Amino acid sequence: MTTALRETPTTMEAAYLEYRRAGYEILRRHAAQRGVFDALERPLDEEGLSEALGFLPARRDVVHLFLQALVRYGSLETDGSRYWRSDRATDDAPAFDRDLMAKAIGKDELEALLHGDSYAGIVDTLVAEENKIGSAFVRANQQLWDEFLQTPFYSYFRDRAVEAVAAPGGAVLDLAAGPGFGLADLAGAVDEQGLVVGIDISRDFVAEAVERMRPHPRVRVLQADLDDGLPFLRQAYFDGAMLVGAYHFLRRRERFFETVASLLKPGGKLCVAYVYTSRGSLDQELMDLRLALREPIAHPTTDDELTELAAQAGLVARETFTIGCFGWYLLERS
Repeated sequence: MTTALRETPTTMEAAYLEYRRAGYEILRRHAAQRGVFDALERPLDEEGLSEALGFLPARRDVVHLFLQALVRYGSLETDGSRYWRSDRATDDAPAFDRDLMAKAIGKDELEALLHGDSYAGIVDTLVAEENKIGSAFVRANQQLWDEFLQTPFYSYFRDRAVEAVAAPGGAVLDLAAGPGFGLADLAGAVDEQGLVVGIDISRDFVAEAVERMRPHPRVRVLQADLDDGLPFLRQAYFDGAMLVGAYHFLRRRERFFETVASLLKPGGKLCVAYVYTSRGSLDQELMDLRLALREPIAHPTTDDELTELAAQAGLVARETFTIGCFGWYLLERS
């Protein structure tokens, strides 16, 4: 596993939120470079700002989220319909705890974040027809996903999921397995007597995962859409399953829980992790903006919605924690 599990959700959340605070600052910096604050020296509504800066009508929903993120950071104020530059706003970049941020994203990524253009694309989408930060699950974006899926804060969700659902000799599922990082962790946890089956919707990710899993003969990787169910898998066979980072892309969430419940043995565990939720945490507006530009678009859930849908399928919540607006849920088939 890539992350030290001695970290608690509380300590990891502190690191993660410092990272997101820096993300807000970088967004503010790019907004300033594109004249947003100059235009908002006087109050304007979203339509007036869009006309002044040439924002595309098709991006109106994104403009709203963009402005809400700047309000959350304290760079703008609003009366609910108009926005203007805050009297408290400053062009001076605040100091960030670099050691804390490194715990969330790794030391190698820290300078690239602070001095790169990682958030410039968000502002660029407001005036460009092409969404260059959609990051679809295809080979062309492989390096981007490889880097993100191995960041410490994301790995923490995955590592805790592996620890919760896998044991030596067990049969486990990695749902939305991506390019295979979780498959490798599960293979190590179930050892040579266990079985790991990975499912992913992307042909490119499946191909990458198959190649990565060649040293692990007890790992199988299949292409399938979770929204369509998994009728080709054996009922009541698996000891555990995990879905990390993909719940917010599912369209048929009720069916997902019914499917997994049917595949688990009684007492089997399902961990749903890195789940995008609406909870009003510090990172909420920034993540609402970023994930609205994902392809496919991500849709948030709530704790109650997720646990109620799971309960309807016979999956009882046993443990939960949150890091910012992202949740981790351990469920058990009753």
